[in-house]
Amino acid sequence: MNTKNNQRYKDSEKKIQDALMKLMENRELQGVSVQDICKLAQINRTTFYSHYDDIYDLMTKTERMIRLELLSTFEARDVKMQNVFHHDFLLFFLQHIEKNRTFYRICLRQRTKFPVDEGFEPLWRTVVKPHCDRCGITDENRMLYYLTFYQAG
Repeated sequence: MNTKNNQRYKDSEKKIQDALMKLMENRELQGVSVQDICKLAQINRTTFYSHYDDIYDLMTKTERMIRLELLSTFEARDVKMQNVFHHDFLLFFLQHIEKNRTFYRICLRQRTKFPVDEGFEPLWRTVVKPHCDRCGITDENRMLYYLTFYQAG
């Protein structure tokens, strides 16, 4: 049986996400159909709908997965830096962006709101704010400046 925890389910999910990214290299999200994804991923529509409600659900869940991956990268490493502009802090962001460059290229091309408005609360709460606190930065506006600086870069 194809359940959420087995390898076949995970492989199908990866094929679907990869197909979406490939199609969006040349199209906007609104121009991608479930049929296009299924054809490129070589799956049935029922397989797509067992993973996602629609194209927008696919994009939302893909973005959430990549964001959680970024957060786990920070949590997995004991980042002890003297200040927010330390090269290791930026390096973590850049490595993550490089690994997911197709996704970020697509998101930035379609972005209508700045990412800080779209669910980066866990990154703020578990990485940026604690790091700034350790560096003696207590003004939340200044903390937001640093987060915005990295996201805009």
